[in-house]
Formats: sequence, structure tokens, C-alpha cells
Amino acid sequence: MLRHSNTVFFLIRDLRLKIFVKTKTGSCKASGFKIRTTNNEQRTTNNEQRTTKKRINLQQALLCFRLVSAAALW
Repeated sequence: MLRHSNTVFFLIRDLRLKIFVKTKTGSCKASGFKIRTTNNEQRTTNNEQRTTKKRINLQQALLCFRLVSAAALW
């Protein structure tokens, strides 16, 4: 297991690549090219905050996809 900047973990086992990214707003797990994002922010009824959370999840998913792509080439 390799550790980079205390936020990204690479685990290569049985030719399967698993990446876990943890940020202040939540976490993102990528196994192969399936991406799962979670958000640790509290849920509220404010639509603006919901939109912000969706935007954060999208950014995390894009980050995970880039990491998976880069690691697959590596």
C-alpha cells in the first residue's frame, strides 16, 4: 500500500485497482471504473446547500476518475 499526502490511498491486489480519496467534505471510493461518492455534510432543507453538495460530489467523482485513469496507465 502506497500513501500519498495522507489523503489518497492506492491498493493494488489481484490486478484490481482500488482508490480511496478522503476530503474535508466527504469521501470517494473507486474500484476499477465504478465510482462511489459520499458526503459528510449534514443534510438541510436549503436548496442552495443541496446544489453545493451535488457539485462537491461531482468534483470528487471527477477526481476519482482521473486518479483511476492515471493509475491504470501507471
